[in-house]
Amino acid sequence: MRIAYAFALLALALPVGDAAAQDVAPGEAAEARLWLDRGDDPLLQRGDRVRIYYRTSQDAFVAIFQVDTDGSVRLLHPRAPGDETFTRGGRDYRLLFPQSSYWYVDEYPGKGYLF
Repeated sequence: MRIAYAFALLALALPVGDAAAQDVAPGEAAEARLWLDRGDDPLLQRGDRVRIYYRTSQDAFVAIFQVDTDGSVRLLHPRAPGDETFTRGGRDYRLLFPQSSYWYVDEYPGKGYLF
């Protein structure tokens, strides 16, 4: 049985500071992208280990959530309320997990989401 993940990263990354605000034209939203090290294949199996990457088009504060196949929501980034979430626009970032640089898939078959 496989687990299908949809990457529905919302463009809720908000520009930071006056300089960043000047780079965004009126009515233009900052864009954000989220992907795995598996290319375009979102099908995973329980026990898979994958790396999660993200990028924003503008400087922004970022939060990344997982909705697992049971509908439970978990905050993946930041791990704690005081952790830094500032992201420079135009740069690739990789999520790091406690004791690993991989995200370990430990859920049941179904459809999950990363926001």
